Amino acid sequence: MLDEQQLVEVKNEFISLLRNIKREGSDIDGLISWMETNGFFSAPATSKYYCSFEGGLALHSINVYKTMCRFAKAFASKKETIEPAKFGAKGEIIPAVEETKYKYDQDTLLIIGLLHSIYKSNLFEKYFKNEKVYSKYGKKKDEGGFYDWVSTPGYKVVDESEREIYGDSGFSSYFIISEFIPLTTEESVVLANFNELLSDESNKASMYQVLSKYPLASILLSASVISSYCIENPNLF
Repeated sequence: MLDEQQLVEVKNEFISLLRNIKREGSDIDGLISWMETNGFFSAPATSKYYCSFEGGLALHSINVYKTMCRFAKAFASKKETIEPAKFGAKGEIIPAVEETKYKYDQDTLLIIGLLHSIYKSNLFEKYFKNEKVYSKYGKKKDEGGFYDWVSTPGYKVVDESEREIYGDSGFSSYFIISEFIPLTTEESVVLANFNELLSDESNKASMYQVLSKYPLASILLSASVISSYCIENPNLF
């Protein structure tokens, strides 16, 4: 759960990162306005699995972006020598100047990491459900002990008739983002197929082709899984 101060901090960090996108033709102010209007910053990432609380979607998206950056560095191409090593005045060796070549620029990592699940902005709604809460002070009793019925908040998927749908989940994210940011072919393919990559019911042959042809898909998929079930797992450590 995030308290009020944490909600503000997560939103501010997300917007600060998003404003680092410098791609020509982008309308970042328009995108932020859309996200605020459609509830992105108050949305959960899931209804019950990970980051299933207010602000969870923004927090999860930041985690995915940061994890993608780590993977991008790990799989960067070899360093290229820009200048040869030299000898100093006292005969000491001055190391060569080197530069790391990254396959994906910062814009790509920001766009894919932060926005891959933007379709979830208006996917969930709050509701209340009755749950048994066990304690020695409970007024009722069953085989598990004393308990009380307590009304607790949760999230459920909004009915399709009450929200805008542009296709399946991955395509919806691609469609929304492309309204505000010009996308490369690889970015478009990865966004449109992201949820299919996670699905047990996807066309495995097609998904293997996506993963083989577009390494960005593997980086996003891996970063999402690591974020969801390691970084955001309160029971892991």
